[in-house]
Amino acid sequence: MLTGLASACTAAKPPEAALTADEALVLRMINQERQGRELAPLELDPVLIKVAREHSQDMAERGYFDHLAPAPAPTTPLDRYAAAIGRKPREVVGENIGRSGEPVMAMIHESMMQSPEHKANIVDVEYSRVGVGIYAMADGRVWVTEMFRGASPSDAPTSGG
Repeated sequence: MLTGLASACTAAKPPEAALTADEALVLRMINQERQGRELAPLELDPVLIKVAREHSQDMAERGYFDHLAPAPAPTTPLDRYAAAIGRKPREVVGENIGRSGEPVMAMIHESMMQSPEHKANIVDVEYSRVGVGIYAMADGRVWVTEMFRGASPSDAPTSGG
C-alpha cells in the first residue's frame, strides 16, 4: 500500500514533479538566487525542459561541450528552441551549460554563479520561464543545461495614450 500512496502523492505534486530530483534541486537553487535579489521566481516551461534535456544528452553522447551544437543538430540555443516550438520564436532565449565528473548539483550551480555570463542569465529580470535538463552517464559524469526565456523587447507593453 505504501507504493500506491507514493504514486498518489507524486501525481498530486506541482509541475516540478516532471523534473528529476537533481533538476528540481537546480531549479530551487536558481530561484533562491533570484529570491535573494528580490526577483520573481522562474516558472517551469515544459518545452524548455525538453530542449535542455536534449542538449545535455546530445553533448554527452556526441562528446562536445558548447552552446553551439555541431551539425546536423540545430546549432544555437535559439535554433533548438525554434525547432521545438515549430516556428521562429518571438521570445528571448538564454542558455547556461555545465558539466562535472560527479553529480554534485550544488558544485555545478556555484560554478555557474562564479561566471558573470551564467550568473547574468540566472538573475536576468527579463526571464520569466526556465527549463532544466540533466543527462548523467553511467560513470557518474553529468551535463546540465539551463534554458531561459522571456518576452522579446517587441512584446513588451508600451505606454501610450
